[in-house]
Amino acid sequence: MSVRKRGDRWWYDFTIDGVRYRKQIPEARTKRKAEKVEDEVKVSIYNGTYGQPSTRTLAEFIEEVFKPWARTNYRSAPRKYESAVKLIGDRLGHIKLSDLAPLTIERWKRERLAEPTRRGKGRTPQAVNRELTLLSRILRMAVDCGLLRENPVRAVKWFKGGESRMRYMTDEEEELVLAWLDLHRPQSANAVRVALGTGMRRGEILALHWSDLDFARRIIQIKTSKTGKPRVVPMNKAVEDAFSSQRQLCAGADRVFTVCAEHVTASFRKASRQCNLADVRFHDTRHRAATRMGAAGTDAFTIAELLGHSSIKQTRTYTHALDSAKRRAVESLERLAAVTNLSQRWLAGAK
Repeated sequence: MSVRKRGDRWWYDFTIDGVRYRKQIPEARTKRKAEKVEDEVKVSIYNGTYGQPSTRTLAEFIEEVFKPWARTNYRSAPRKYESAVKLIGDRLGHIKLSDLAPLTIERWKRERLAEPTRRGKGRTPQAVNRELTLLSRILRMAVDCGLLRENPVRAVKWFKGGESRMRYMTDEEEELVLAWLDLHRPQSANAVRVALGTGMRRGEILALHWSDLDFARRIIQIKTSKTGKPRVVPMNKAVEDAFSSQRQLCAGADRVFTVCAEHVTASFRKASRQCNLADVRFHDTRHRAATRMGAAGTDAFTIAELLGHSSIKQTRTYTHALDSAKRRAVESLERLAAVTNLSQRWLAGAK
């Protein structure tokens, strides 16, 4: 096979009848998946359909290509992606891949924004943008398979989402949620403690196996992440204690946690309701961890590496300064202002 890995991405690179075919395979996380895409590309070349308009509908492509890939790569929250994929298939699935024009997607985007949610509330631009992102990923796979010349979603503008959500848990909120979870959902309580102590994503935590934990070196090896890049995160005492508790709860299991992502999310939401906390989500534990590291003086590059961010720009959205830190920063300027005023008085007296 002629697939190879460069950095964190797989590529196919082969020659047929003197013509070189070389392209990145962004959806491939393993060599086996990259080889499967390469085989599909070669078949399309031999059939004379490579780069030609495809007669396959979007629904057929989703069922035959995307879903098998998604079942492996979206293990943390299968119901979430399945419902979104079903919606896309119901609305756009009858259209041939070659007929999916930017104008069609633009019309669908605006119709989705105008539709109320199941609870009768207005749909947010961010929610529609997430669906666009999923559709773009599906069609990018079609491009990689040689069924489309280019991804039509690239010509569609995302909605401007307004201000980003700036929410992190307070000490009191953290204590209340953990107290309720300890009593009613102990596995979820341990997952929250790991998140607070490492900044790891929910899916990364629930995908852990005991073989990924090195207690002698006090490190966690994250082999599969959102960005596709493995990384190592150190353990602190609170995280070690959470894993020790978890070992007693799930003795004999290969996985560290035996509950699914939906169970942990539902448990966290119920704990928030029972404690009368407003607008608190599991992902806020990640905000909390990043904010704590930033307040302790940890540099943005280290935080980005620990959280698994691909850029420092993304890290800044998590490391927003605490009000107290902002006040200390501004008050530190008072000395400079006092010196400036003193120098001005001296200059005035010299005249």
